[in-house]
Amino acid sequence: MRIVLGSIIAVLLLIIGAGAYLYTQNYMSVKNSQKFTPIEVDEEGFAKKTLSTAEIQTIHDTDTPMTIAGDENSPLKVIVFYDYNCPYCVIEEATMHEALSGRNDVRVVLRPVPFLGEDSYMMAAMAMAAAKIGIFPEFHKVIFNARGKMTQNKAAALLEEAGLPVGQILVAAQDPTIRSAVQENQQLAIDVGAHYVPSFVIGDRLYMPLDRDTTAEEFSDMFDQELMR
Repeated sequence: MRIVLGSIIAVLLLIIGAGAYLYTQNYMSVKNSQKFTPIEVDEEGFAKKTLSTAEIQTIHDTDTPMTIAGDENSPLKVIVFYDYNCPYCVIEEATMHEALSGRNDVRVVLRPVPFLGEDSYMMAAMAMAAAKIGIFPEFHKVIFNARGKMTQNKAAALLEEAGLPVGQILVAAQDPTIRSAVQENQQLAIDVGAHYVPSFVIGDRLYMPLDRDTTAEEFSDMFDQELMR
């Protein structure tokens, strides 16, 4: 059965590989549609702008369940723009989880953006596909626990080893709505000024740890400050 499953996945990868050109063209068209003009960031890593009510509503308007902490009733909402080929994203998320330990007043939702190329675009599509079929936390854990550059083939092997439905994820990733969602995430990040990964929208503030790692205590302080505002 494992051999048969492996053959099916191989065929799916070939089919998807044939369509990768379209993904790449979509990725490049969005990437080149606007210049990345960095916004000013203060010494603490916060963008020197407050996001508008409209921007906040758009950022939180998603029907894709990519929550990794908290629930809809949590008083503080946090959005993370990240890339599966960004090692700093893994480090910052691990630290953020440490800060979230023991508290349930913060909801964290992830939005994958393919800032680092074609492989990242495919990984973002697979992540959103996993969310659509209800297994995003499991998918995210497998991929983020891996080391090195993440490609579609590498991800497929890791997911199969973990017992996740690779074929279903690969097929769902080809859905035009998924492709559109990936592009919309990337454009949204550009529009609000999140030009780096990882970027965190904490309440109505945009935080980008550009030159240093954030500590768990700093994340906790950010959450507490926003909850008190």
